[in-house]
Amino acid sequence: MEESKITGINRNIEVQISGDGMTAYIKLEKPADEEAPATREEMLEALAAHGVTYGIREAVVEKLAATPVYAFRMEAAKGLNPISGENGRIEFHVKKDKEYEPEYTEEGTVDYKNIDYFQLTEKGRILCDIIAPGQGTDGMDVFGKVIPAMQGKEAAVPQGENTSVDDEGTHLIADCDGLVRFAGSRIDISEMLQIRSSVNNITGNVNFSGDITVGGDVCNGIAVKAGGNIIIRGVIEDATVEAGGSLHVMNGINGDGKNKIIAGGGLTCKYIENAIIEVDGSIMADYIIDSDIRCSGDIILTGTKEVLIGGSTMLGGELRVRDIGNLHERPTKIEFMGIRTIDERRIAELEKEQDAIANNVNSLVDTAARLGKQAESGRLGIDAIEQLISLKQQIQFQTEKAGELNEEIELLKRREFIVYPGFITCKRKIYQGVRIYFGDNRFQFSLDNIEHCRIYWFDDQIVQNTL
Repeated sequence: MEESKITGINRNIEVQISGDGMTAYIKLEKPADEEAPATREEMLEALAAHGVTYGIREAVVEKLAATPVYAFRMEAAKGLNPISGENGRIEFHVKKDKEYEPEYTEEGTVDYKNIDYFQLTEKGRILCDIIAPGQGTDGMDVFGKVIPAMQGKEAAVPQGENTSVDDEGTHLIADCDGLVRFAGSRIDISEMLQIRSSVNNITGNVNFSGDITVGGDVCNGIAVKAGGNIIIRGVIEDATVEAGGSLHVMNGINGDGKNKIIAGGGLTCKYIENAIIEVDGSIMADYIIDSDIRCSGDIILTGTKEVLIGGSTMLGGELRVRDIGNLHERPTKIEFMGIRTIDERRIAELEKEQDAIANNVNSLVDTAARLGKQAESGRLGIDAIEQLISLKQQIQFQTEKAGELNEEIELLKRREFIVYPGFITCKRKIYQGVRIYFGDNRFQFSLDNIEHCRIYWFDDQIVQNTL
């Protein structure tokens, strides 16, 4: 804060200007008995002498002249802060994978054959609009100096394979016919390999870098691998299928427990039987029987049966199902994957406190340094010497406190714990023979079956609630 007076102006008027030049204050000192109070004109003259020309609060000055307030600074001028321009943005005309939701029939079931899970596009289609950033509005300080506004940031254009930006820079365009695929924050248009028949011993194995559509089945012993998505209009028998993206099977999967099916995205199919499956996304099907499933996302069973019977299922998200197991107590294992984490909220609180201490210590050090120089010249009184001693004690205390906070932060960073975000939503019954684990922790329930429940991990224990 700058504090100054100008010779020749009423000596009882003190003008203070903030370091950023955005605020000017007037502080009046009480005049001697023979002196007249400061007038409006004198206060305006004092502001002008300090170069204050913009944002003068006339009403404040007039009120201060009419009813003086002494030894207290009043805001007499205020600059105009610049307004930063809005950041550019992207407005999509295509849906992201996670925005797809199944459509239900009047009976509450899903038509897996007709589910429109993938987006096809044609050459020249506008995939998204590119909105330019705003210029912003300049500000002005109390000296009348323009403060340039910050322009908004350019939006990150999601240009990927087989896409381009038009000449005006306002649209992202598809360069070919194909399948719309989101690869992280990028839009790719994948050219598709179409196989109109089943994939069998006659066609041989298939390995393609893009997307694949199979018009029939994938038969026993065959391998189909794609760098992108795979659409299969029939069934998958005991075959190897690997999709770098999502896998959509319009009928179902009839495995033999030998070959593996892998999807880097989600899996949608009518049913899964006797299959070995690994999915990085989520699974949506009607039912799962005697299969070995590993799914990083949710498993949503919706249709006419909505049951999970037998096998082993490991997942990271929600298991939504009508029944688990059966009356014959078929052994069925469900295991939820945990996530190792640290107490980030507490660490953030401690780091914020640490920053506040650092700022305080810097201020104390500056004050102590100034008093120290005065002490060297012998211009320091007893009270100031005591203040200097107190400052040094505060600096030592705050420094020790900062060290303690740093030790606590490092300890929290080393202290990992496991959380289990997944849970079970069971709309009807969980039968005996079902084993449910959250890591090594097994859910225990009585000899009776349990019904209409939600089972989840909370506060280091397994909790069961009624739906």
